[in-house]
Amino acid sequence: MDGDPIACARGRGGNFRRCHHHVSALRHRSGFDDCELARIARRLGMRASETVRLLGLSGYLILLLSALASLLKPIVFWRLPEMSGLLPAAGLLQVSATVDATAFIFEYLVGVYIQVYLITVCLAWIRGLSFEEGELFRFAMRRFSYVLEWAGIVVAVSTLILRLPLVLAYFINIPRVLDYLPIARFLMSGLIIAFCSVQISLVLHNETLIEAMRAHVHFIQKMRFVSHGFW
Repeated sequence: MDGDPIACARGRGGNFRRCHHHVSALRHRSGFDDCELARIARRLGMRASETVRLLGLSGYLILLLSALASLLKPIVFWRLPEMSGLLPAAGLLQVSATVDATAFIFEYLVGVYIQVYLITVCLAWIRGLSFEEGELFRFAMRRFSYVLEWAGIVVAVSTLILRLPLVLAYFINIPRVLDYLPIARFLMSGLIIAFCSVQISLVLHNETLIEAMRAHVHFIQKMRFVSHGFW
């Protein structure tokens, strides 16, 4: 039950609260115990330090550039016809493709956070738990930190096999680059489907990617057993 929000919700009769390291988003207004607050602060601090170590300065720089590209993307595409007098057609394609590929990282992470928030909302509705929107928003942000490692893997694979070749094709000659596009999309779809429960497991149960992978393997084994029994 420790560290499992679903189990915590069951054990406290609909009072959805994190057992250790999360200030509860869904709980009665009864105040926190000092020891619990200290434990929460320590765990959040450790998690923040681990995130900094994993990402490093280069990771934060890439994320910052991606966020800036996301903000500039509508302006670039809006002013693209006016830029035709400043740059040749090939240059316009290079600029637009680079901005689009860079913005993808930040846009994907924002989409993942929205998924995390919706998962927590659905959990609260299913369990019949009361919550405040602001508290649930902050709870989803804390759980999002556990999903970042898996989201980073998805972004890296998608960038390497799908977006990077398309961007490079505007700068150097890559023969038949578009012919590999369906294969790359098939591989990405296969990756997402093959590990379909990892993200939701990180949102609701686990704190590390290894734990989520083990839970996913258990989930697949259980589903195979159910399917064999059904057929």
